[in-house]
Amino acid sequence: MITTRSGIDGKICFQCRRWKRLEEFSPDRTQPESQGKRHGRCKECHAENARRAYAWTKLVMARLRGMGLEADGSYSISSPTRRGTAEEATTTETRQGHE
Repeated sequence: MITTRSGIDGKICFQCRRWKRLEEFSPDRTQPESQGKRHGRCKECHAENARRAYAWTKLVMARLRGMGLEADGSYSISSPTRRGTAEEATTTETRQGHE
């Protein structure tokens, strides 16, 4: 909800709980007019959350790569192949046919 202090429109950030000028909130057309068509989290808190999310994603990706997995669930070249793959079956059939 928009409040006016000393003639300046602003609102309270739901994350840091501080009153800030309306300009310190990013525009959001999905918000109602009573919220000033602005996000509920100030730009500073929004940026902090983005930094945390990026760091978390970077950590998870590094751990997946360390286990020999890629983000899409595929294996990397350094990981051992699984038994019974189509390539293995073709190689076995080819060997048997030439012997």
